[in-house]
Amino acid sequence: MITQESLQRNPSAIKTQVSTSCEITIREVASRIAQFSQLPSNGHERRSQDRVSYPKLIPLTPLCTDMLTPAGAPFYVVGKDLASLGLDFYHHEPITHRYGLVSLESGPDHCTHLVLKLSWCRFLHPGWYDSGGRFIKVFDDETRAAREEQKNTINAL
Repeated sequence: MITQESLQRNPSAIKTQVSTSCEITIREVASRIAQFSQLPSNGHERRSQDRVSYPKLIPLTPLCTDMLTPAGAPFYVVGKDLASLGLDFYHHEPITHRYGLVSLESGPDHCTHLVLKLSWCRFLHPGWYDSGGRFIKVFDDETRAAREEQKNTINAL
């Protein structure tokens, strides 16, 4: 628990606690999605996070740097691997934005929306790219409410 006294001694403590809380939520959501997909793991793994195959069509909406505002039309990517904190996928065109909103199946008739920070892209051959990134946050009702408030403020100007 963070107290006023501990905050004065370590001002970054609150950021660490919020970051850790967000990471735990992302891990829980990604784990639920992976369990729903019920696919076997990839076998020998050299990465620090366990991954599962995720060969599904995934809608991706490019986002501006505020991680709320759409920066283009949504398009589909083909899932490759899902890890506890990120996603790897294939796509046809270069992605010019750093952030994207992905919608992943997390149950029957239910999708979970996550903000993904794209951290790498590999050109495979003409018309095929392999990209991946880390989940930044769950796009939940609070995020939607903030987005709506932002739209209303802009429209009022």
